[in-house]
Amino acid sequence: MLAFVADEAVSRLSDAAPGIGDRLWAALTCFESAETNEQYAQVAVSCRRIFEYVIDAVAPVSDQPTDTGHSIKKVQWRKLHELVNKGVHAEVYRSEVRRCFIRTVLLLDDIMAMHPQPFDIRTDIDLDMLKR
Repeated sequence: MLAFVADEAVSRLSDAAPGIGDRLWAALTCFESAETNEQYAQVAVSCRRIFEYVIDAVAPVSDQPTDTGHSIKKVQWRKLHELVNKGVHAEVYRSEVRRCFIRTVLLLDDIMAMHPQPFDIRTDIDLDMLKR
């Protein structure tokens, strides 16, 4: 089920956040091969970076609902942020990082629920460079 949600997130969010697929895949691959606390901490940091990347691209964190009546509440962001910070400042264990990854994917699902219409297409192409 989680893989389905992650696939849908990549499909729906990639127009607005073109690097989402690579970032999710890298975090999952790192998690699956992790053996040390440092490797688990890297996955936790990747989860925070994924969430920040998508939020910057499509939906700011707010307690105020959008026109669809949804919001990414600051409390949800805080929970993920606290879990990630634990990975940066203390030992972190596989089960905690697994929850961090799951929360990241579920927050991406929340973002998609807030925005039922297609996201605006955003490219990482420097259009000014093409004019030269």
